[in-house]
Amino acid sequence: MTGGSHNLVAGVLLAVWISAVALGQTRPASQPPTTAQVVDWLKALKPLPKIHYTWPIQTQVSLNPNDPRLFHYVRITHAFCLSTYWTSPKEIGSAVITCRAVNSTGPSIPATIAIWWSPWHYKFGDDRPPTDFGPSHQAEIEFFREKHALAKRWHAEANARHNAEVRISTLLFDSEQFAVKPGDDEWNDAMTRKYNEIYDVAKEMFPDAQVIWYARGLSSRFTLKEKGDAVSCDLYRVPDIEDMRKDFRRTVRVADRLGVKQIIPFVALASGYRKTADAKWRFDFGWNYDLRDSWQIGAELNDPWYGDRPDEYAPWHKATAVNFYPHAFDKRSPYWAQHFVAYVRGAHDIKELP
Repeated sequence: MTGGSHNLVAGVLLAVWISAVALGQTRPASQPPTTAQVVDWLKALKPLPKIHYTWPIQTQVSLNPNDPRLFHYVRITHAFCLSTYWTSPKEIGSAVITCRAVNSTGPSIPATIAIWWSPWHYKFGDDRPPTDFGPSHQAEIEFFREKHALAKRWHAEANARHNAEVRISTLLFDSEQFAVKPGDDEWNDAMTRKYNEIYDVAKEMFPDAQVIWYARGLSSRFTLKEKGDAVSCDLYRVPDIEDMRKDFRRTVRVADRLGVKQIIPFVALASGYRKTADAKWRFDFGWNYDLRDSWQIGAELNDPWYGDRPDEYAPWHKATAVNFYPHAFDKRSPYWAQHFVAYVRGAHDIKELP
């Protein structure tokens, strides 16, 4: 965005400006868009200025390298994300084919593969404390090695088969198995040790990849003594923008205290936490909130103008990458693609809602 266009709106409340002038209409999406409409929207979008990961791309899309949604999504976000637990040679082949095709266009940020895993969720058992270092502890480590060795082999084979050099650049870990117990050093130290063991094996197997833990920042899931290459925070109530700005500011303070440079916000498009009638928070996959909210968070996270005004907005320039949850093209969230397009248009100051 140019300085002139920003100066034009200086001193005006942005929400009013967006409603009255820029985006014109106040509405959620009325009907889920068709695939053809989504493809047309995606084709017209420029790539985002930062890498945007996602909870693994919906399998129906990710398995088909001929699906134009897949090519344009990876072109725009710079990342093909899949689950190591569920993946197959076919999906990793699709990832290599898609990233190679994107990279053949000469993007400023090459497309790479990011892989998801949920440490301590498979063989260890939900009812075991982190202080348990018995057989199930070792089984979890061995299962991690086994699945990632397969993915690594399939990735190398796909690169060779398609004459490509697509990298696995990032390991994204979703671990919500444990919670810190204040004052219980044995429990907390065991948590840290378990996270570190997974981190060390990951780095041994993928030495050039970065490790990003979900919720490592403000949540009670981590002691912040464990190894990690980033901190992260939830932006799962996108319409509550002031609260989201506050949470990001708090996460920046955690990162500064830890000396961590990478901060990864997790954004819920067309979904998120809402209060139910009994005042409890529930994650709603079908929350078709106003498209302007997705436009706004896309603008703030990607346009340096907002990061240069941290007191008014937040220090968004410190968000080095972004992650979307739920899945890209998640069937549980029928309006996801339309909100994604609104997000990207916000990132590029395109003042028109899809």
